Amino acid sequence: DSIDEMNFNASNALLKLLEEPPENMVLIVLNHAPGKVLPTIRSRCYQLKLNPLSFEEFRRVLLRDHTLSTAELERLYKITTGAPGMALEAISLQLLPTISKLPQVLQSNDIESWRELITLCKKHQSSITSITDLLLSTLRIEISEIAVHNLENAHTMLQSLMAIEQAFVNAKKSHLDLESSLLAAFNNAALSIR
Repeated sequence: DSIDEMNFNASNALLKLLEEPPENMVLIVLNHAPGKVLPTIRSRCYQLKLNPLSFEEFRRVLLRDHTLSTAELERLYKITTGAPGMALEAISLQLLPTISKLPQVLQSNDIESWRELITLCKKHQSSITSITDLLLSTLRIEISEIAVHNLENAHTMLQSLMAIEQAFVNAKKSHLDLESSLLAAFNNAALSIR
């Protein structure tokens, strides 16, 4: 997990460790949002920025052990922003069919399509964060593509995306029934898009 997700107490504990590190210790911390990290922590760390792989490098990594079409590779590259670990997880969880039909599911009236999506989330509870990231990334891409042609519809979809993100967070944090929370969020999103 990234240090920008830490609460105040965890941040203070990390700061104490950084101020008084044990001898011969190297601590590697990950951070996706530097602005969310205490400045006192940032000032005590060396920064190493890691860039996504190029499409060709990404393709080589994935094709070592998997057979994928060019379209599947391009879709995975786009939604994972070149992160092969995330793409490999999507492949291992068999998310490619779900991801490819997500735009249609979002715009459909068919509650069974929503249930299928949520069943997938429930089936892979241990990977719910990865699934959430992939699904939301897919929705963000769809919204940005729609924005080119229809800014008003994109704005409505963006509001829906934010509601879905909040439902994921609330369900996870509060140990709510994931199916009910997500069905409500997806249903509200679908209704607002129409």
